Amino acid sequence: VHPGAHSWSWAPLTAQVEVKVTFHGRAAHPTGDPEAGIDALAALIQLFGALSARRQRLPAGSHIQGIITHGGEATNIVPDRAEGRFGLRALTTGALDSLVEDVTAMAALFGGR
Repeated sequence: VHPGAHSWSWAPLTAQVEVKVTFHGRAAHPTGDPEAGIDALAALIQLFGALSARRQRLPAGSHIQGIITHGGEATNIVPDRAEGRFGLRALTTGALDSLVEDVTAMAALFGGR
């Protein structure tokens, strides 16, 4: 609830949840064996792209917003862990549950949990 000076007899409220997704890979250094690395951040970025495409087909009143909360430790090392948080909203609890299932399934496709 946001306090304000106006009285509302009806407010456009939505069901909301936050989902944390973590990807695990294998760190690698470019001077060592960079091909041995599994880039966790690349997987998270792929998830962002997939969710962006999904966003265009969401039911009315549904939203997905996300941020990267961890993307590695150094620019010259393939990150072995990447994390993101996604805020999901929908007009009903049922629609939100469906959206959570969709996002979770998409994350799993890229190796996230």
